[in-house]
Amino acid sequence: MTKADLKNLIIECLNEVVDVSFMAKQPETDVTVKVTTIGEQMDQIVKYTTTTIEAVLDTFVDGSVEIGENWGENPKFQVLPNNDKKVVSTFTIPNIQDEEDRKEVLAMLNKLEEKLTLWSISKDLVIEVYWHKK
Repeated sequence: MTKADLKNLIIECLNEVVDVSFMAKQPETDVTVKVTTIGEQMDQIVKYTTTTIEAVLDTFVDGSVEIGENWGENPKFQVLPNNDKKVVSTFTIPNIQDEEDRKEVLAMLNKLEEKLTLWSISKDLVIEVYWHKK
């Protein structure tokens, strides 16, 4: 038996032994949320982003939130052509165990987004907000 024959035999044996389901894509273990807030008045944007991160921390009380960038009183912002300001902020919910947990986290985030939308309307905030969850 040549080296090439032996190598092919080993590869065939491994292909029979390897559990293909193990090689399947594992569920992502984090949910990262990017919140884009656009408005004319910076104080309204800051009010929304500050309230958002407080609500996120209250919702996920076990300390499992990783605060990303651009939260707080002086966020970095971009001035758009119409002179509106745009702030992009992020946070992550780490260590999600399985697909069921992931669905639960996403459902909680959707409810939180709805509550914050209603809150911002009740406070007469003139802003546009986009949540992107992945």
